Formats: sequence, C-alpha cells, structure tokens
Amino acid sequence: MQRNIRYLFSRYAFTVISLLLLAYFSFHFVSGNNGYLARMKLEEELAHAQAQLKKVTQEKEVLENHVHQLQGAHIDADLLDERIRAMLNHAQDDEIIIFYEDKK
Repeated sequence: MQRNIRYLFSRYAFTVISLLLLAYFSFHFVSGNNGYLARMKLEEELAHAQAQLKKVTQEKEVLENHVHQLQGAHIDADLLDERIRAMLNHAQDDEIIIFYEDKK
C-alpha cells in the first residue's frame, strides 16, 4: 500500500505541480497588478484623458483667438463691444437681452 502511494506520487507529482504553477501564473496574468484587466483599465483611462485633452485644446484655441482679436491695432470692434457689455453688465435702452443657460 505504501509503495503504491509512493508510486502514484512520483508519477503525478510533476503534472500536479505543473498544473498548479500554470493556474497561478494564469491568474496573475489576467487579474494581477500588471495583468490583462489592469491594462484594459489603463487603456480606457488613456482614451478618456486624450478626449479631455482634445476638448481642452480646442477651448484653448478659441480663447487664444479671442485674445488675438482683442490685442494690438487690429481690434475686432464687435468682439470688444461684446466683452465690454458682458463684463459691465450694460445694454442700450432699445436692445433686447435674451438669457440662456450655458450647458457645460
């Protein structure tokens, strides 16, 4: 009986140890700190950050255009008038003001 157990152990020990190692490494490949699921999450965060960067870059370009139009000898009169009225909260008596909510 004891000889039978030793025989089975010696015959299947390598296979069992190999399967356990395979299971261990497979688990950490999928769900470890640097595993497949963590990489997918990082790629999703990267895509979100790139979209946000694109949005902020576009806003920056719009603001730079406004600043450029308000500087120097080539001031855009309509833009200047718009900014003055917005900052001073001023309007003419014959003007109609329509308020709207900024959906940001």
